[in-house]
Amino acid sequence: MLSKLILLAALYTAQFIPTTFFIQTVPVFMRQQNMSLDAIGFLSFLILPSALKFLWSPFIDRYSLPKLGHYRGWIICFQLLLAFVTFGCAFIDIQENFSTLIVCIFCAFLFSSSQDIATDALAVNLLEPHERGIGNAIQSGGNIFGAIIGGGGVLILLDRIGWKYSLIIMSLTMLLTLIPIILYQEQFNCKPKKSSFSNLIFNLLLNFFPVPKYYRGF
Repeated sequence: MLSKLILLAALYTAQFIPTTFFIQTVPVFMRQQNMSLDAIGFLSFLILPSALKFLWSPFIDRYSLPKLGHYRGWIICFQLLLAFVTFGCAFIDIQENFSTLIVCIFCAFLFSSSQDIATDALAVNLLEPHERGIGNAIQSGGNIFGAIIGGGGVLILLDRIGWKYSLIIMSLTMLLTLIPIILYQEQFNCKPKKSSFSNLIFNLLLNFFPVPKYYRGF
């Protein structure tokens, strides 16, 4: 039980560190650099992948990466990409290359929201029904702890050691939180029924927006 909670705590904390940093800490830093309010306000639109992640969640549920496990493989992949993007941002001059920073932040939210899909699914399969209450508490606590690190913690680092080294430390932190999932051997091996990806999307939307039986035709 303890190993499960440590695993979930590490995953939920890691995915909130960079997203909180980019949406809360970066605007503060940009204001210190006397960047325009228009540029700062534009950052809020980059959260869009978090709202639209239901569109590609069937793909993550259906397909897996070879030899890495089903959800375990996706989590490792997306968290590595998230750490890589964060590391790359360390070498961006946000005043001279703001458009590049925007692309990187969008990718960070895309990878984080995709990792969240796989992490939630892993948690459902990992925890027994009577363990899901404390698992939900670990999820909320991990999210808050990640927000504290990515918000207040990295903001303090920015003031002390600057943009470059703060982001390098943040990316290394995300790599360290990969250790529990790398050590974990996923047991979930459930194969969904064969159907096209378009059918999966259609069934998802059909279940999301209930329609009376006489309209469905089946």
